[in-house]
Amino acid sequence: MNKQHIVYFTLTLIITDILTLRNALQDRPEIKEVLNLVSKVTGLRLLDLKKPGKTSAVNSAKRAFAIYACKTYSGATYKAIAEHFNLTHVGSVCCPLTKIKKGVADGEWAKEIEKIEKEYCIVKYT
Repeated sequence: MNKQHIVYFTLTLIITDILTLRNALQDRPEIKEVLNLVSKVTGLRLLDLKKPGKTSAVNSAKRAFAIYACKTYSGATYKAIAEHFNLTHVGSVCCPLTKIKKGVADGEWAKEIEKIEKEYCIVKYT
């Protein structure tokens, strides 16, 4: 084996390792994983998080937070989120998502977000 073959082989291994690392870094939890964690963090049963219809204001806010968490941490599409939350239209995801984003900007949900990010080992630089 000459030097060119060794260099080619080494570069191939490095590129393969970089691609594997890149894929691992982009790996996100599935919606089900996020919902289980949100259920644990908010204290609302998984069934109640996914149940559509009229619920109490507290449950409604936690459900909206679960939608926000699914979009933020799993990167799921509106369609996938709507299906998991038994929503009839993908546009139904936007309203709770916007509501919670405003709350997060105002400092609400900080405790829950901290717990979720700690669980997923998300580090934010300040």
